[in-house]
Amino acid sequence: MNMVMLRSEGAMSVDNIVVELDVAKWILDSRVELIAWNGDAATGFIEYNDRPRITEPLDDIAVYKDIVDVWIAAAAQLFAPLGLQQAKRVKQGLVDALYHAKRRKPFSYGGRLYDSRDEAVGYLAATVVSAEFVDPGAFGTMISTLNHNVAISNHSRDRVNSWSATMAQNWNGLTIGSAGQESLQFNTGPQTATDPHAHNFYVAPHIRIFSPQPSGTGSGMHPERMGLIGGGAGSVLWQPLDEQNPIPIAVSELMAALTAIVNYRTWLSVQRSTRKNFIDTLTTIAQIIDYDVTLGW
Repeated sequence: MNMVMLRSEGAMSVDNIVVELDVAKWILDSRVELIAWNGDAATGFIEYNDRPRITEPLDDIAVYKDIVDVWIAAAAQLFAPLGLQQAKRVKQGLVDALYHAKRRKPFSYGGRLYDSRDEAVGYLAATVVSAEFVDPGAFGTMISTLNHNVAISNHSRDRVNSWSATMAQNWNGLTIGSAGQESLQFNTGPQTATDPHAHNFYVAPHIRIFSPQPSGTGSGMHPERMGLIGGGAGSVLWQPLDEQNPIPIAVSELMAALTAIVNYRTWLSVQRSTRKNFIDTLTTIAQIIDYDVTLGW
């Protein structure tokens, strides 16, 4: 529903139908010259006659519901009168306008005031999801399994470091000597060129023994650093409408606020559909005019 009311012209249009109406009876503020609502954009504006004609936003279309009914009644008396189905679409357009106005109003939750416009809600959802990237409720089994694997890895580290310490102790008395350019020689006795008891062990040059470092430092095996516990960050910076600057708010609180906003929007959507469906059942223009779509939400 696209609607324009002009005080000075004494006229009101809905879509492309213009009807002469003394709109001043319903626009009580004499400074208001023009009121408009764009149904496609779901926004409206007001122009005043006592200042430069800079438009100001229209937030509450509900206060003009009566003049919409007056317009339907007047349009039904035109030479080419408004039909029943057209009247239904106009009244359903008013329901849509109410729905969009209500869902965009600031939302109060937990003593804070949240911006509930589409862009703000989308940004809030992205913030909560990124902060709760690993959710303990949805991914509890995966987190438990990963932490179990971390424990196994750390246990293996301890066993390898223990083996390294044992081997280092067992080989502590051996002397490493050169036995040519292609090998290393471990001698069990004094190193002499003629010692018949020298035992030569030929190993690849890149093999080495771990230095025992149970603490996970030095050249020993390091412990795993994963420790996934889930739950994301404890808090993030967010700026409610009633705060001058961003403040730290617990992620759980933001999630609860987001859930409440979504639940409220869902409820509004149900109310919208219920009213539009009921309008479809009406059989006369008089019934359409008498039906107050603002009650109950």
